[in-house]
Amino acid sequence: MEQEPQRGDGATSRWGGSHEAAGSPISAPPRLCPPLSPIGLLWQLRPSDVEVELLAHTRDVVSRDLPAETGLHTGWVQNGGLFIASNKQRLDEYKRLMSLGKVYGVESHVLTPAQTKELYPLMNVDDLYGTLYVPKDGTMDPAGTCSTLARAAAARGATIIENCPVTGIQVRMDDFGVKRVHAVETAHGTIQTPCVVNCAGVWARALGRLAGVHVPLVAMHHAYVVTERIEGIQNMPNVRDHDASVYLRLQGDALSVGGYESNPIFWEEVSEKFAFSLFDLDWDVFMQHIQGAINRVPVLERTGIKSTVCGPESFTADHKPLMGEAPEVRGFFLGCGFNSAGKRAQETPLHAYHCEHRTPAAILLGLIGVLTSSPGMMLGGGCGKELAHWIIHGRPEKDMYGYDIRQGSPPIARLCPGVRCPPPLSLPFRRFHCSLTDNNRWIRERSHESYAKNYSVVFPHDEPLAGRNMRKDPLHQPFGFEVLPVTPLSPHPHTSPQVLDYDYYGAYSQEQHRDYTYNQLLADEYTFDFPPHHDIIKKECLTCRNALALFNMSYFGKFYLVGPEATKAANWLFSADVSKAPGSTVYTCMLNKRGGVESDLTVSRISPGDPSSPLAPAFQGKTLSMGQWGLCLQPEPGTELHPRDAPSSGDGKTQ
Repeated sequence: MEQEPQRGDGATSRWGGSHEAAGSPISAPPRLCPPLSPIGLLWQLRPSDVEVELLAHTRDVVSRDLPAETGLHTGWVQNGGLFIASNKQRLDEYKRLMSLGKVYGVESHVLTPAQTKELYPLMNVDDLYGTLYVPKDGTMDPAGTCSTLARAAAARGATIIENCPVTGIQVRMDDFGVKRVHAVETAHGTIQTPCVVNCAGVWARALGRLAGVHVPLVAMHHAYVVTERIEGIQNMPNVRDHDASVYLRLQGDALSVGGYESNPIFWEEVSEKFAFSLFDLDWDVFMQHIQGAINRVPVLERTGIKSTVCGPESFTADHKPLMGEAPEVRGFFLGCGFNSAGKRAQETPLHAYHCEHRTPAAILLGLIGVLTSSPGMMLGGGCGKELAHWIIHGRPEKDMYGYDIRQGSPPIARLCPGVRCPPPLSLPFRRFHCSLTDNNRWIRERSHESYAKNYSVVFPHDEPLAGRNMRKDPLHQPFGFEVLPVTPLSPHPHTSPQVLDYDYYGAYSQEQHRDYTYNQLLADEYTFDFPPHHDIIKKECLTCRNALALFNMSYFGKFYLVGPEATKAANWLFSADVSKAPGSTVYTCMLNKRGGVESDLTVSRISPGDPSSPLAPAFQGKTLSMGQWGLCLQPEPGTELHPRDAPSSGDGKTQ
């Protein structure tokens, strides 16, 4: 739904795995329905193909599968959805959504202001450029959906145990030094299980600490208001006015109004005793949504407020859910941080559901409560299915790379059963560097920015401004590098002009931008066409081709594969033949069992070298160096193999 106080994805994870995840006991909090049912919007169009697929599954579950299986009505109402565009740029963005939707059979139509007025007579269209209408979008009833999910889960063997607070997570070390979930401790006893799913919403971070797992999210106040009855509003589509950062959700003969403000209130001290409680609404913060709603539907200025709902919601640094198996502990899965955009439950903190699929049991920590979400309980159904598949089969069916919590730093032995390795060997980060996942300042700053920009147009060259310069490699100070970009250096860097910290990526042959600020520079880059500085990129590319350029690749992961069977292991791990002469480099891939690409990397054959040189380590026998982004090693059984991490600088960066 378009907003909403706290919840977890437990109910959908439990049922959403289709018939794969039949179950056993589930422990949950005191009551399944909060005092006020939150809203449950469902929009079918998103800028990502994976998200469109996840939304489609949620819609099918709520509108078709659950009613067919249980005989109960989930409260699904197909009233359609309207995307409001106040300018050409925004309408162009919606047309891109429309094009992607056509691939998946999502019906949508671009409407003129006059056509929009005919569809929604109460709407002010004087400032509209156009709209995008999706007739099969709709609204879910959170309480009805949750109750139906619980009924379906129980029919498949799950047991819901209420008033069962979690007090601890037992973690044990196996013979190879890998931490694994052993049991969940509750106020009423211990449940032995090799698998735990953290669906505790804003309490997910505290729950992760019980198992030694970092959960990088923050809690904020998130609110909506429900109006008094509005004559003529019945059956109107839900509305998203991104430029005003507001949404209007049909609620019977009234509207629910909410959005994403630029100055959200953080919940500094997350209380375990706040279950089903609400905050007082801060009207100074929320008023911008009221003003935007009144501009779009003027009758609201003469309509009273029936109720307000302001509860805690969890948000992440990149505004994407945290999913998958935690790198620190095997068997500890995450299904949280849905940024008010997934199906989750208004839950009591640190409570557990116990589910089972044939052999391993899974404990869903959170609650089967009233489900809610921002784009409308939207992602929960699809993400729940993928998470169930992840647990049972070891990986999701869809490309969930952008949601995967595996950001790096576990010992490589964890990924090499049967191979003893000298810990710790740090894997490269994916979404977040491992040093930032428990950095409160970085998480807060980046989450704040992603929250405030949630309704902004997403441009190809968009760069986050928050949380910068918290990790710097050795080249940052002398050359003024930004942390993330891969930028060619001058062949004579010491003769290059000084570059401002926020200049254009350190393009050394270009003059500094002295007459306008960095945010203005970024504004020039916010385009779907070639940016104004594209000619600088052209010059850099031509320099690489025709002259000499030095790339800062220090943040790439680097590993050495050492041992008499290193070449044999490499040829088993990688898709290309790496049996080359010393000094050779092969660009190749690592594939999964389905033939999908897990990583692309280079493999270099290294000769034994001088131990004093970091570029030529003194290895005995055959040695290969691997440089890449997301390496996961699992060698062929019986292979004699000794992976070693590359040396790193003082701040943890690989040299």
